[in-house]
Amino acid sequence: CLVLPTFMVRNSKGLNEIVIFPPLEGLAGADDKESLKNTIQQLVHLLEEYVVAHPHHYLHFLALRHMTAEKEGEPPLLLSTPS
Repeated sequence: CLVLPTFMVRNSKGLNEIVIFPPLEGLAGADDKESLKNTIQQLVHLLEEYVVAHPHHYLHFLALRHMTAEKEGEPPLLLSTPS
């Protein structure tokens, strides 16, 4: 199984652009947990870069998910922590 990191971002003209990275190394045929862990960390690092660079693309989804979960009686995705 290959993982192909792909992100969609809106450019300054309001058009969506798809950014496709090369397949992540080490996931295909990864038998050991360390190799799998390293590959997942690569993916999380890429995702983190895009969320930091384009937070407005992700915060709307989280707010929508939070409201939807409350309406359906499910626990919200983001739980408030005690102060």
